[in-house]
Amino acid sequence: MADVAVAAGVSVATVSNVLNQPDIVSPGTREKVREAIRVLQYRPVPRAARLPEKSQEIRPLKTGPAPVTGRGRCRSAKAKPAAHINPYFTADQAAQVRAALQAVGLGEGYASLSDLVVAATMEEVKRLQRKYNKGQRWPGIPEGKIRRGRPTLGDVTRRKDWP
Repeated sequence: MADVAVAAGVSVATVSNVLNQPDIVSPGTREKVREAIRVLQYRPVPRAARLPEKSQEIRPLKTGPAPVTGRGRCRSAKAKPAAHINPYFTADQAAQVRAALQAVGLGEGYASLSDLVVAATMEEVKRLQRKYNKGQRWPGIPEGKIRRGRPTLGDVTRRKDWP
């Protein structure tokens, strides 16, 4: 729902209202949200499926592997499992990323913040491969081999393999 809200330029609550109480949302806003739902192929999860037994906590559901994307477009019918890497942005950087997505995201083919961040990151990785590895892919590094979070100055100075 959050991706739909960003794409439509509305709040998550407005998306919820369009889905559950459409008559309280203005026709123009309803249409923007419905268009984002169509473009993103959003399918709401029934409320009962979101509520764990004996708990009022709502937990996100994992519905399977994420599609392989590039600039927001699926390049393969086969989906690959998603790896989870969380970049750290300053508040200003994060605000600019959200603004860019809201302003031109759908027009540029980005269905979500993740699509935009993945596409930008992979463009930089390709640039670095061209500059430092003769355009070739580096062998992948398994998950867990790089310290999670921001490295400290001590981490960087102690590591012999750090550039």
